[in-house]
Amino acid sequence: MTTLDAASRPNSPRERLRATRRNLLLWTFQGWLAMFFVASGYAKLTAPVDHLALLFGWAGSMSTGFVRGVGLVEVLSGLALLAPLISWQLGRAPLLGAAALLAAMSMIMVVVHGLRLEAGPALTSLALFCLAATLVRGRSR
Repeated sequence: MTTLDAASRPNSPRERLRATRRNLLLWTFQGWLAMFFVASGYAKLTAPVDHLALLFGWAGSMSTGFVRGVGLVEVLSGLALLAPLISWQLGRAPLLGAAALLAAMSMIMVVVHGLRLEAGPALTSLALFCLAATLVRGRSR
């Protein structure tokens, strides 16, 4: 449970229940995003680029270094989403930064997939953007 200052502490049982549900939902989003981006980034870091081009069409038109760099950013950002598990006070800033970065990357990928007329990947990236943006908004309070 997070520590709240007196001004933001829920007063009634209904408010406490609502805050608990909101926190659980945000942690669920954090877990989903962390799993997705760590797995996706790991694939970009370890698989041959010609194999990645089959999974991620855009990877075939980019340099190996760029694809590996994107993978590294995804893995580190995915892990940073879980930083509050170690310490809420120290982990909040990395969480917010990582969620904002992943939201921006997801929106860029919506555009990239849209330009390539890849509807499925564009919708997936849009869903990831929505999760990350919700996380930024919810954890910024």
